Amino acid sequence: MAFKSVAGVIGFDNSVFKTKGSIYSSSQDFNKITESGVYQIATTTTIPNNPGINYGVLVVFTPANGYTIQVAYSIDGTRKMFSRHGTGTWKESIF
Repeated sequence: MAFKSVAGVIGFDNSVFKTKGSIYSSSQDFNKITESGVYQIATTTTIPNNPGINYGVLVVFTPANGYTIQVAYSIDGTRKMFSRHGTGTWKESIF
């Protein structure tokens, strides 16, 4: 299978991994960001359900079955990564 075909199957065809915007307002809630895509995190930890990242990237996968996977990465030098599956709680991972 050609790379382009594989890329489309796993979402690298700009349909799933499309930049969706920024998370910066206290009116937003990390747990309610469930549309597949990549979001810039540029905020303090005052946003509801922020796992503890001030500056970074949130990647969200929500396939057709509706089971959401969220992964948040810091880019401020703290090397933090958190993930959340379905309606669960945020858990820190080591990378």
